[in-house]
Amino acid sequence: MQKPKLAPKNLAEWKRGGTYYIYKNRRVFYQKVEVGERETIVFIHGFPTASWDFHKIWAPLAKEYNLIAPDLLGFGYSDKPKRYHYSINDQTDLIIALIQSRSLKKVSIIAHDYGANITQELLARAENDILPFSIQKVVFLNAGLFTDVHRPQRSQKLLLSPFGRIFTYF
Repeated sequence: MQKPKLAPKNLAEWKRGGTYYIYKNRRVFYQKVEVGERETIVFIHGFPTASWDFHKIWAPLAKEYNLIAPDLLGFGYSDKPKRYHYSINDQTDLIIALIQSRSLKKVSIIAHDYGANITQELLARAENDILPFSIQKVVFLNAGLFTDVHRPQRSQKLLLSPFGRIFTYF
């Protein structure tokens, strides 16, 4: 049985320990731990971050679970195509493609912020019986699930403004 990865000390180690798969001719980075037939947790990060968000809980969870944490298209170490129609539906399809590429039949999900919207779409597809795997459990972190009470951070509003492009270079 393979020994789970220890927590990376820095972002460079996180990148070195990851791998890529191809989605719509684009490279999608992801980090994984797969040890036998254990429950799999898929992490879906928020906006404007990446899979690195979960590095502090990686090692403790890797002791008991298989883990997969992708960088969504346009984020982290994944490709960032300039002429691309980014959408919740497309990012959802990306997550489905990744899960299918690992031949998983059931997963649990930890979703943060933007990832919660993707997870809601996954749950809607499961409800409509069009998801090729089952979702066992979901944990939502800092999610705007109830739009009438959601208060985005000033930085989130700024990133969505015409000035947002300036800040994506930092």
